[in-house]
Amino acid sequence: MIGFLSGILIAEKTGIENISILIFGLILLLFALFLSIRGQRIFLILLCAFFLLLGAFRCISARNTQSHDISNFADKTPEKVLVYGTVANDPEWKGKSYMCRQVFTLRAERLLSQEKERPVTGNVEIGLYSWKEQPEVGDKIVIGGRISVPPGKREPSDFDYGRYLRSRGITAVLRSAEKDHYMKTGLDSSPSFMIRRSLSEVRRKSYHTIQGHLWPRPKALISSVVLGMRGEIDEEMKELFIRTGTLHMIAVSGLHVGIVALIIMGLLRLLYLPRNAMCFLTVLGIFAFAVLTGARPSAVRAALMGAFILFGMALERKPDLLSVLVLSAFIITFFQPSQIFRAGFILSYLAVLSIMYITPFTDRIFVKDSGAGRSYFLCGYFFKAVSVSLAVWIGMLPVIAAYFGIVTPSVVLANLLAVPVLTLLVVLGGGLILAGSAGFLAPVAFLIAGTINIIVLYFIRTLHLISLVPFSFIRVPAPGLMVMTVYYAVLVSILAAFGRDRQT
Repeated sequence: MIGFLSGILIAEKTGIENISILIFGLILLLFALFLSIRGQRIFLILLCAFFLLLGAFRCISARNTQSHDISNFADKTPEKVLVYGTVANDPEWKGKSYMCRQVFTLRAERLLSQEKERPVTGNVEIGLYSWKEQPEVGDKIVIGGRISVPPGKREPSDFDYGRYLRSRGITAVLRSAEKDHYMKTGLDSSPSFMIRRSLSEVRRKSYHTIQGHLWPRPKALISSVVLGMRGEIDEEMKELFIRTGTLHMIAVSGLHVGIVALIIMGLLRLLYLPRNAMCFLTVLGIFAFAVLTGARPSAVRAALMGAFILFGMALERKPDLLSVLVLSAFIITFFQPSQIFRAGFILSYLAVLSIMYITPFTDRIFVKDSGAGRSYFLCGYFFKAVSVSLAVWIGMLPVIAAYFGIVTPSVVLANLLAVPVLTLLVVLGGGLILAGSAGFLAPVAFLIAGTINIIVLYFIRTLHLISLVPFSFIRVPAPGLMVMTVYYAVLVSILAAFGRDRQT
């Protein structure tokens, strides 16, 4: 896996473009050597070389656009065009007042530009400045507007929006005004789109239920943690989560998927289903949840890892978390090599690695034998939570500083509150949607909504107080590659010494 990721990094940083056929030939040659060489050391060297070349090949082939890709017909200067294609995800409202727009991805099929029509491929990010039109997943549409290539950095410190879109497989952007052409021409009837369309309808109805019962800030937070709709999280609220290190709450990720998996398994256990059936249905449930929340990469990663663990449970085998981690990372980066440059990808895997390898070290400091009884159990839970939270913070510290320019010592305290609150909100949010959808349960829905309103308002107020504590967060310059390398080298050395000490 290290060789595969190294190959992606080398191909990305060196900018090599036109040697994919040579690399593919070398891959085939190395594969042939695998079959003929039996020496273990030589075999391992060849295996590492194989994955390094495979990573470079995937990076180059993913970066090189096809001749019919829509980006080949776009320029930095926006040009008026008509595009025909399929709506690939749920539109989300972004911006404020007159700048408010629906943003979604269009899988392009045809392009009309300068009175010339041509077949095209690729994904376009659409910004639709119209309140009249309501596109849905699977709609076949013709839309007009100004198309251009995604903008890159203007200054070294700027956010590279073009690179961010390319990491999501989007190669062009189109802005469509109220007066521009828009027409729905049909519906994609493929099974995958029909399933996604059904889940999209569930998502839309669930949002209307939440909207009708909750106050603005609780509505924004519940919509984010339960439905993956983050558009209503205001900048002040987002900044508060960043300062307290709890931004992971509003991005559907491993913690959310884990909570949903536990809820599903708990409900299925009441039906006394066989282990295999329970695991299989839970896998379907977590993937449905990942798609329902917008199929964001973080949710898909978590669903993949959860599926591997559950399949191991079904086979009555203790899952090897490191193998699960490596396999899920390989699958994701094979299909989307640019994921390794995204903060969400790096932080999610660092969090799991930190829990696996740093928590035993922090447990030695915080977790002691607390005896028996409820009070001892709560005390033990508290110190275990502190240990895990501190371990994750240590493991992710330089990466968070590099991406967000901030160090958040308060995260250890804030997460003691954030994790149980998130669990409560997922459970209560799901209950509100179910009760609110059934008219005869309206009193129950209002009771749940009132509980959520109180929890969210007091939670936000508590986070605000935590952020006011001196040195709860510190703005720092982004550390360089050398600083990060030294940090992790020292950390690995300490953990290795701790591991040897435990064995003696």
